[in-house]
Amino acid sequence: MKKLFLLFALAFGLSFSAGAQDTKEVYCEIVGRATFSFTGKIKIEVDFGQENKVFEGINNDVLKDPATGKPKKFNSMIDALNFMAADGGVFVNAYNVPGANSENEYHYVMRKTIKKQ
Repeated sequence: MKKLFLLFALAFGLSFSAGAQDTKEVYCEIVGRATFSFTGKIKIEVDFGQENKVFEGINNDVLKDPATGKPKKFNSMIDALNFMAADGGVFVNAYNVPGANSENEYHYVMRKTIKKQ
């Protein structure tokens, strides 16, 4: 009976550790800046750590609406945070960077656990 219990415990431990190795944590930073428009919306950019290519002509740091494929417009930083949380993102930290002309940049760091590829 002890051998059977030990074998079961060993098999359970190995399966648990193997499952944990199939995932990894990735991070992104949401940066929000106020826009000068009458809509009150803010401009959101997301830094996934990707390489920015100057001459590519594609804006890789703007989130797109999954339904339309067009750049997503957000009402506030919390709207953007909720959008990312709905996709499995977890809030890590937030900070503010004062800018010129009393314009502030709002930075939110998010984490997500994904499967390794």
